[in-house]
Amino acid sequence: MKTFRKIAKNRMAGLMVLMILLVSSQTSFSQQVQLELSKIETDWWSAQWSKETVKEASGYIRLKNRWKSTYIHNEAGALVTGKTASSWWSAMWQLESVSGGYRIKNRNTQTYLQQINGKLKLGEIRTSWQNPMAQQNAKWLVVPVNGESGYFHIINVGNGMFLHNENQKLSPYIGSAATWMGDLDKIIGYKKLHHITIPGTHDSGAFSELFPNAYGRAQTKDIGQQLNDGIRYLNLEIVNVPLTDHFVFAHNMARGDDPVISQLIKIKEFAIQHPKEIIVLDFQELWEWNMVSLPRMSNNNQKKLVEMIETVLGSSIIRKNNLEWLKNSSIFQIQQKSLQYKNNGQGSYNLIVLWNYNEPEKEGDYPTDFITRYSYLDQTYHSGDAWTESLSTQISYAVEAHKTKLKTASSDHMQLLPFCVNSPDMQNGAINYGIKNALEYIPSWKQIAEVSDKLNIIMVDHYNNSNFVGSMISLNL
Repeated sequence: MKTFRKIAKNRMAGLMVLMILLVSSQTSFSQQVQLELSKIETDWWSAQWSKETVKEASGYIRLKNRWKSTYIHNEAGALVTGKTASSWWSAMWQLESVSGGYRIKNRNTQTYLQQINGKLKLGEIRTSWQNPMAQQNAKWLVVPVNGESGYFHIINVGNGMFLHNENQKLSPYIGSAATWMGDLDKIIGYKKLHHITIPGTHDSGAFSELFPNAYGRAQTKDIGQQLNDGIRYLNLEIVNVPLTDHFVFAHNMARGDDPVISQLIKIKEFAIQHPKEIIVLDFQELWEWNMVSLPRMSNNNQKKLVEMIETVLGSSIIRKNNLEWLKNSSIFQIQQKSLQYKNNGQGSYNLIVLWNYNEPEKEGDYPTDFITRYSYLDQTYHSGDAWTESLSTQISYAVEAHKTKLKTASSDHMQLLPFCVNSPDMQNGAINYGIKNALEYIPSWKQIAEVSDKLNIIMVDHYNNSNFVGSMISLNL
């Protein structure tokens, strides 16, 4: 943001300014809602605005909503109303007087508020526009509210509609999915990792066409693509192939052919390229492969797997001895440490490896310094019985389990909420039961104060058959 570039004389100065901002604004970014343009009722305070002068920037104002005492801004790209920091250029506006009204110019982007076919956007004003209506669409009337000193309506000249936030629609995330944590650092940076909503995939490695659609193939994109699509939690089930040193991904009694190491390399490449994106790798299931049963992976094979993980990912892993630091750190603090690692040529510091030891830990598990799964992650529900329960019954049980357990869930642990069903048609089950219910319930639960910060990792199958990722990211705005 330009403010920090102006203030900071060096990188450390800029860092201190941002840290002060985040600490002083810890309760400021609770909800960002869409700015709307439509007809209104005369008594809507949501369509009444006031001006606040920006003392440090001559000629600029903030536009404050009377109903919610929030401000118009575009800090995360979308035009929204919400709480802001005083230094945000994105919440500073200039009213430029023109014939028949005003143009409203944003300080951060140096672009103008306008509407095209009723949809609000920021854009340039082109003097070459020949269509008079195009000029009118970027022109606004500022009309005092009768009998209400200091308040006014903002009306578009082109269509006569009013600016408001009456419907309190949550703002969509319109940035890059590959960099969403970094892009939203000024909004989510003050929070802890276990207090934001993270899109995750179930059996993330079960993407190969070798997996049968019935009770097997849970994804269609490989892990590298999942990360680029915005997924930040990976649920991993791994088996050792007999008579080889190969590890591959599994799901139920099926296994793929893609070597685990090839996907670890993609994870490492992504982590280095995107040091502000924090990724959770949940090694939930470790098996020995045979056609009859899936016994726990042997100590010796666990050792080989750990050595592989260390070789590929080691320099980017947050270790068990730093668990308390992880729990108590803000996302911003984790991001800054990761950036420091990258700048010093040490890799990154943005991979959380959760290792599912037997609980309690007992002989037979190879000791590691990865974070013990149950010391930082709680799972509110485990999959239903595909052989005796219908898909609707499975997802109903899941929803009720989530609602019940969230009320008493630990506030310093990650919470994993699976919206998955075991199905003879995995893709259909995911779309029509798992994802459908996640998109229905999670946004509404986000409005409940006692569970809002616990809606942490939302896990689904076949994520890419819907707007699941964008919807989950948007809940952080």
